[in-house]
This record gives sequence, structure tokens and C-alpha cells, in this order.
Amino acid sequence: MATRILLIDDNPADRFLAKRALAAEFPDLEVAEILDQVGFDAALERLDVDVIVTDYQLRWTDGLQALAAVREAGYDAPVVMFAHTGSEEIAAEGLRAGLVDYIVKTANCYERLAHSVRKAMKNASAIRDEREARGRDRAALRTAENAVRVRDEFLATHAHEFRTSLKVVALFNANNDTVEMVRRMLDASGLTCLVGCHFADLKKGRIDFARYLGEHDPDLVIFDISPPYRENWAFFQTLHQSKAMEGRGLVLTTTNKARLDEEVGKDSAAFEIVGKPYDLAQIKGSIDAALNRVREVEATSRR
Repeated sequence: MATRILLIDDNPADRFLAKRALAAEFPDLEVAEILDQVGFDAALERLDVDVIVTDYQLRWTDGLQALAAVREAGYDAPVVMFAHTGSEEIAAEGLRAGLVDYIVKTANCYERLAHSVRKAMKNASAIRDEREARGRDRAALRTAENAVRVRDEFLATHAHEFRTSLKVVALFNANNDTVEMVRRMLDASGLTCLVGCHFADLKKGRIDFARYLGEHDPDLVIFDISPPYRENWAFFQTLHQSKAMEGRGLVLTTTNKARLDEEVGKDSAAFEIVGKPYDLAQIKGSIDAALNRVREVEATSRR
């Protein structure tokens, strides 16, 4: 892409030397030369350059007025003043007004001019990148705020539907090794899993079963029946028969169904299903079946 320079100078010899120095630095140089007020006004109508280089003392104005006109026209291209005359006061005023450099024309100043233009282009590019990044950040923030607003409006509108459709599972398990595995499987399946407590906490009264279900209102409860099977089975039956379990699905798990059936003296599958905790597909299928039965019961009761 060409390096585009607007060169404002009414001295043809100075323009020639400036262009030669810039061409040595920028092989792809394109220079628009401004000789008078008419040309300057026309340039401001369609200004599209990388850097502006202006003399200070011009026949129709001065470099500071030219800088002000560029900014008033809405352009932020960097401006370098390259002047025969001037003073520290003019240089300071120009830098305060937005000049990126002030160079006095001397015999060895042209190399400095080329380097100054190169630096101005680099800094301008960094400023544009930062501005664009801030713009993207602001756009991302607006998008996020809009997303939150839409979400909140959606939740407010459909809160009842969520309360009635969101499926929550309470997990009471005695085996620490399987709790996290089962929880992840349930989350991945679109179910909200509450790891209630150890089965032993219920037996010892550290957790009030009815109160826990009342507070969290799960759609389904998973019980893990572990040794001692007969004792835990008897306790499970008291929980299953409690009023707190009405209208909730049930899934039983155990690591040894044959031993459980032997201890309780009957097929424990009578209470929904018994599946090994490591068989996640079987657990998921059991949960789906239990929830479907709950929905069928609810549909029947509404008829």
C-alpha cells in the first residue's frame, strides 16, 4: 500500500528536497503538493493521507493555522511542521496543538524529516489499533449487556415455564468415587444435579430429608443402597414412603444387586430400577424412564 503524504509548502526548491528525502525512505511514496489556499481547501474536501508535512510560513497562512484547519475539518492525520523560520514558542504552541514534530530546515535536516514521518505513521497506526480495540471492547460490552437484558426479559416472561420444565435431580450416594462422575453425566444431559448428602447423613439425622426436598423441590431422587444392605433398605423404605417423595421420580443404584436382593428377600427392582453406578448409560436411561412416569401421572391427574 502506498505511503501518502500531503506536502504543504509554497517553495518549489524545498518541496523538491523534501520529496527526494521522503522517496529515499518510502519507495511507494505518493505526494500531494499544496501550493496555495485553493489547493489546500480542495485537499480538505477529500483528505486521505498518512501524514501531513507543512511549512510554517506560507504566503496565505501559517502552519499552525493549517493544523487547526485540518483538525476542524475532522481529520486526525499526524502533522509534522518543517519550517525555515520559527521559534521555541511557536514549536511549543504547535506541539500543544497536536504537532507530532517540529523540524527546522537545515542542510542535514532531510533525513530527520523522513525518520519523523516514519515514526508518525507508526504511532498513528498504534493509536488506530488501540481505538479499534476499544471500539470492539465497547461493542462486546454492549452485546453482552443486550444479551443479559434479553435473558432477563426472557426469564421474566417464561419463569413459570422454567419452574415447571427444569428437571432437578437430588443425589444421595454413599460412594464418594461415583458422586462426581454421576453429577457430570447428569449436567451433560441437561439435568441440574444436587449432591444432597451421604446416605449416612440421612440415617444419622444430620440432614432432614423432608426439609431438604421441600427446599430444593427435585423432580427426581437417586438413592444409592450400600452395605449394610438390609439396614439401609429398611431406612430407604421409610424415606420412599414419606409424603415428601410424592410426585417425584425415583432411581435406585447399588454396586451389588444380587446381594441386595438376597438381603432384602425380594427383587429390589420393584422400586423403579436398580443399576450399577458405573454404568452411566443405564443410570441415564433409568432417570429418563422415571421422569416420563412422573409426567404420565401428572397428565392423568389433570384429566
